[in-house]
Amino acid sequence: MIDWRDRINIIGAVAVSLIVTLAFGAVCIALFFFEIPAGSVRTADTLFGFLGAAFIAITQYWTGSSSGNQKKDAIISDAAKVAAAKLP
Repeated sequence: MIDWRDRINIIGAVAVSLIVTLAFGAVCIALFFFEIPAGSVRTADTLFGFLGAAFIAITQYWTGSSSGNQKKDAIISDAAKVAAAKLP
């Protein structure tokens, strides 16, 4: 059974992932299709770099060790509850 705190964590992770992914995609499209004013090139490059790093972190979270660690922690927690229930 999923606790309400776990649901909030999952919803938050999905929401942040969607926001960053959409922002990264929008900046990528804007850089290809719109001309950036000369005074804003450095700002656009910095924004693109930050969003690119955030996008990589999100990808690693959903496919990498962070996701695996959460699943492992849930399994260990369930095993500990079962073991605690068996104690006299």
